[in-house]
Amino acid sequence: KMGNTVKPDLHITMDGDHVCIRSESTFKNIELKFDLNKEFEQTTADGRKVKSTFTMDGDKLMEQQKGDVDSTFTRELVDDNHLKVTCQAKEVTSYRNYVRI
Repeated sequence: KMGNTVKPDLHITMDGDHVCIRSESTFKNIELKFDLNKEFEQTTADGRKVKSTFTMDGDKLMEQQKGDVDSTFTRELVDDNHLKVTCQAKEVTSYRNYVRI
């Protein structure tokens, strides 16, 4: 329930194929650094161990997580001020929207 009330600041930077995603909130700060198209081990914000692979699909940053429950995340710039994140796991889809400040 706590995760639903947190409104993190999200920072995504790219330098070639190297990507850094930083999420900052009053609850928890997370930084994830990786190279596109290379699988790596990741510990998720909720403590799960998964193997993740990030790819680009046009302007969408796609993430495939393999673990106890496989998940797919899509990070899509809707326009210059809005980012939509879609998460799919099993038959459940959730959305989170970010607004540039």
